[in-house]
Amino acid sequence: MTFRPSCFIFKHMKVNIPTDRPQKLNRLQKVLPFILITLIFLTLTVPLILKPELDIFDAEDERRFHHPTIETFNEQFPNLDLKNYSSATTPLYHLFMAGVAHLFGTAIIPLRLISAMISLGCLLMFYFYLTKRGDRIKAFYFSILFLFSPYFVGPAVRLSTDNAALLFMLLSIYSMDFEYSNIKKNIIANIFIFCTVLIRQLYVWLIGAFLITKLRKYKSKSELKDLFLKILPVIIPVTGIGYFIGLWQGLTPPQFSAEHTAFKLNWNALVYILSLMGIYGVFFGFWLIYLNHSDQVKNYIYTILIGSGIGYLLIHPVSNAYSADRGERGGALWLIASYLPNVLSTSVVFFIFFPIGIVCVYWMGRYLLARQDYLMIVCFVFWLLANLANYKIFQKYYEPFILISIGYVLTTVPTEGKWYYWIGPGILLAGMIGVNILRFIV
Repeated sequence: MTFRPSCFIFKHMKVNIPTDRPQKLNRLQKVLPFILITLIFLTLTVPLILKPELDIFDAEDERRFHHPTIETFNEQFPNLDLKNYSSATTPLYHLFMAGVAHLFGTAIIPLRLISAMISLGCLLMFYFYLTKRGDRIKAFYFSILFLFSPYFVGPAVRLSTDNAALLFMLLSIYSMDFEYSNIKKNIIANIFIFCTVLIRQLYVWLIGAFLITKLRKYKSKSELKDLFLKILPVIIPVTGIGYFIGLWQGLTPPQFSAEHTAFKLNWNALVYILSLMGIYGVFFGFWLIYLNHSDQVKNYIYTILIGSGIGYLLIHPVSNAYSADRGERGGALWLIASYLPNVLSTSVVFFIFFPIGIVCVYWMGRYLLARQDYLMIVCFVFWLLANLANYKIFQKYYEPFILISIGYVLTTVPTEGKWYYWIGPGILLAGMIGVNILRFIV
């Protein structure tokens, strides 16, 4: 991985710096973005955390599920009933927060503050990871964009498993990304995967991603023993999720089994996910075009990709009915679709952005393959399959990982001297900030 130029702020400041202090300034350059991200995060979230009653989407999850589960575990300590509790997710987040409650009480605002620190850790880890991949300016931009996503900042100000799982997912992917042959790293990676899966069982796909990243290194029978030692640590997360599957006789506690168990893939979710990718792809259009400018890609490939997207929607219409009241759908894209006209029973929004999303995924995939950077390709495929195995389609399930994957790829795109590359990203960030002002301040 390459290291890129330092923080934008210091690149454009004209200051006289003593020649005997370059190392100290270099440390300040590295630390300042972390400080700025932290200050922006706290400024945005703390006023909301301090409100006893939150009037934002999904605040009901805090009231109905997460806070009661934490209180229950606190009351049961040390004899915990893990078989049937008031949350559909695996219990590690609630157990940790119950430990905090056991020491400091179950008042909701202090618990929110602790949970917010986990979200801050997730945000800083995202920035740190991106700086390892590419330019610090781009890493800072994508971290701020990630922060202002309603589907990150919402869980950051209330009790939620979402951002805690994202933190350990990032730690897992980071551990898989570097020093592939290091057995100690493999153990650490699987400990992180274990924690992720025990916060939200949906992330069981990380186990598959780990195995594939190891198997692709296997070249001959002589390496079989070495390969076995490399993948042996996967027993850690497999045992963890296996325990709860055996305890629950399913993937969720029994009281949620009918609501969350899926027996077939939900192809509507594919349309929604790739449409979101298409929307973001529009704003990063110049960046994505750059990924493929050096290769001659035949026009018929794009015709096939776009035609496949349109043809899919003609064969498999996606209703734009916004049925949030039934608890099956939710998110800004569904809301937009509900206000716009249909084309053959499918919202025009999906006809526009689903094909664009297919092309964006194709461009990013080709770019990563050309760099022999396979990890995010593997993770994206397993993540996509895991999310298709759910009949519920909520934007909060998808948007954070989509932003992470876009940041993972585009942080490496050189934009020096190309100011117009930043027009779309600037508009997108301004829109995100505006959405937060409307939702939280007005």
